Amino acid sequence: MLVRARVGPNRTPSLFVVAGVLLSALALPAAAAQRTFVHSSPLGNDGNAALSPPCTQAAPCRTFAIAIGVTDPGGEIVALDTAGYGSVTINKSIKILAPGVYGGISVLGGVVTPTTGIVINAGDTDDITLRGLDITGIPSAAPLPLIGIDIQNAGAVHVQSTSISGFGSAGGACVRVDSLHFGQVFLVDSFVRECATGLRVNSSIVTNRIQVGVENTRFENMSTAGLSLSGAYAVNLRNSSVISANIGVLTSDTIDNTFSRLNVDDSLFTWNYGAAIKTTGSGTASPIFALANSRFHQNNAVVLHGFGSVSLDRVTVITGANSFVNCGSGSITSAGNNTINMMGDSSLPAGCSSYITSFFTVAPK
Repeated sequence: MLVRARVGPNRTPSLFVVAGVLLSALALPAAAAQRTFVHSSPLGNDGNAALSPPCTQAAPCRTFAIAIGVTDPGGEIVALDTAGYGSVTINKSIKILAPGVYGGISVLGGVVTPTTGIVINAGDTDDITLRGLDITGIPSAAPLPLIGIDIQNAGAVHVQSTSISGFGSAGGACVRVDSLHFGQVFLVDSFVRECATGLRVNSSIVTNRIQVGVENTRFENMSTAGLSLSGAYAVNLRNSSVISANIGVLTSDTIDNTFSRLNVDDSLFTWNYGAAIKTTGSGTASPIFALANSRFHQNNAVVLHGFGSVSLDRVTVITGANSFVNCGSGSITSAGNNTINMMGDSSLPAGCSSYITSFFTVAPK
C-alpha cells in the first residue's frame, strides 16, 4: 500500500502518521468467501486466510479451523488433497467436503490437543454437512480422545461417506447427539467402529423429539453399544448393520409419555455378545420399537426386554443363546411372517408366550 503524507518545504513525513496508517490497514478484517479451500503443506498455509479473497484454490489454507473463520455462513470448505486438517468447531451453516481425497482429522487427546474431532454448536436453524472425512482417535497422554463428532446444537446435521473410529475410552462415542433443542441428524453411507458407543443420542425435549436417520451404515466392535438412546428420540435405522458390540441397541428411557421410537428396517444384527437390543429405564416411559424385514444372527439374545413395546414384522432370528428374555415387563407383538430357528432355547422364554404365540415358527437347536 502506497502512503503519501503532505509535506512542506524541507519537511519529511511524520513516522507517526505512516505507522498509524499501516496499523489501520493491518486491523482491517480479512474478507470472507462463499467457498474456501485447504491443502497440505507447503501449498496450504493458514496465513492465506488474510488474503482477499481468503483460502483460494491457488492459495489455500492449511486447516479447517482457520478456513471456517473466513467462510461465509452457508458456504463450503473443500479439501484439495490427502492430508490431516485438524479438529474444528462449527458455529454456523457450513459444508466441509473431502471429495475423492483423504480428509483426515486425528484426535490425539492430551492436555494441549482437543479430545473431540468436530464440535457442532450452531444456531437452531443452521444446516451442516460433513462429507468424505476420516475422524480417528489416537490414544496418547490423558485425557484420551473422547468424541468423534459432538453435536450440541443445530437445525440439521448431515454426515455422509465418513469413517469414525478410535474413541473407546469410558464415556466415549464416535458420534454424540446431546441437545436441549429439536434437531435432525442424518448418518449415511458411513463406517463407525472401535468406540465405546457408536451413536449416542440423548434429549430431554419431550414435545420435540430429536430425529435421527441412519442409512447404509456399519457399526462395528463397540465396547458398550452400537447405538445408545435415551430421553426423547425418533431413530430410523435402515439398511445398516450392528456387528460385534456388547449391546447392539441400548435404550434407557425414564421420561414419562415421550413415546420415543426406534424403527429398524432391512438391517443385520450379528455377534452382539450381550444382546441385539436391550431396553432399560423406567416402566413409566413409553418407548416403541418396530423391527421389520431384519435378520438377527448369532446374538446372545435378540431382545433383553424390560419395558415399552416391541413389534416384529418379517424378522428372522437364526442361531444364538436366547431369542427373547424377560418379556413380562413389556410387550412384544407380531405382524406375522417371523421366524425363530435354531436358538439355544427350545421354546419361547418364560413371560414371552403370552405375547408371541402362533405367529412364529420355533425350532429347537
